[in-house]
Amino acid sequence: MQVQTVYLLDAATKIATLMKKGNTSKTQVENLLNFFRSSLDKEELMLFIMRQSGKRNGIDRTSAKELVLNINELQNNDDILRLLGYIKWVYESIENIENLPEMKNFSDLVNFFKSDKAKESRGERYVPGPRRY
Repeated sequence: MQVQTVYLLDAATKIATLMKKGNTSKTQVENLLNFFRSSLDKEELMLFIMRQSGKRNGIDRTSAKELVLNINELQNNDDILRLLGYIKWVYESIENIENLPEMKNFSDLVNFFKSDKAKESRGERYVPGPRRY
């Protein structure tokens, strides 16, 4: 049975935020996705994450723990791939944001991006009024 998208988006938001705050590089995020695509083995992926958390410039331990906990709960490879893909997308959406607030779920991410704080942290100036397309 496939896991609901909202559960995966919530987990991805939390993990990507932890990775950003833990200074995990974008390359590490991409490596997770590429590794799993090539192995399609859940246990090997969890071991790979644990290995990467022990390396300098690897995945920080807090993020690694959260990743392993979430991956261990998933029952099929499609859901694991979806989770890793969502982590990559969330990470890419926040990688250039300074002073990132804690985000526990996808709703927090959406609300942050709608806020003036997100615009300021991306160097945009908030101009009230209708959107211009």
